[in-house]
Amino acid sequence: MLQAFDVASNRTYLTVYLGSVWNTSDVFSSYYDKLNRLKRVMQAGPTGAVALKEVYFNWDGLDRLTSMNRFEYVTGLKNVGQIADLPHKELAVPAESSLTAPGGVT
Repeated sequence: MLQAFDVASNRTYLTVYLGSVWNTSDVFSSYYDKLNRLKRVMQAGPTGAVALKEVYFNWDGLDRLTSMNRFEYVTGLKNVGQIADLPHKELAVPAESSLTAPGGVT
């Protein structure tokens, strides 16, 4: 595993090996705005093992997350829609919660 961080300690790069060979790695790149808010995450990897995809995060003036949009690349850029619900499960506590966009837009 390799990682890189910017001067604000935001992780900007993560590589996880899917085996023992460099060309079989799963790569994550993260991009932040001037206020250190996550703006985009991209995942890439070897053809056939990891599909190239991106998620864009949008924030309002009060630092509230307003939307997340997911894109995937199959034969070209494809917007697969706004993420309306993001289930979350605590590993240490058997309780569930979710993050839902205003209005539950899909």
